[in-house]
Amino acid sequence: MPITDHKPSAPVNRTGKQSFIKSGQTSKSATSFRYVYWIDDSWFIGFLADYSDYWTQGATLEELKENLTDIYNQVNDPEAFPSGSVHNELSLDDVPENHKTDELLIEA
Repeated sequence: MPITDHKPSAPVNRTGKQSFIKSGQTSKSATSFRYVYWIDDSWFIGFLADYSDYWTQGATLEELKENLTDIYNQVNDPEAFPSGSVHNELSLDDVPENHKTDELLIEA
C-alpha cells in the first residue's frame, strides 16, 4: 500500500487555532471570528458575533476590522474589563436588515 503525504493548508494546534507562517517571520496563530457590519451615514458599524455587547465603527471596512481586533484584545484582558463591568445599552434588535457578516482572523 503506497504512503501518501497529506499536508493541511495550515496546521492546527491543540487549541484548535490555525498556525500561519509568513515569509521571514516566526509562526503565529490566529482565530477566525464572525463579525456583523453595515454602513450607516458612510460609516462602517459592526461587532464581533461572540461579543455583541461591544459595537464599534470605522471610516473604512479596514478600520472597522482594526477596531474589532482592538475590542477582542481588550475584552480578553482581565485588567481592562474586570468581572462584572460589562454594561449593555445596545440590542441586536438595533441591527438593520441590510447587515452583512464576514470572518475576521485575529492573531493571538
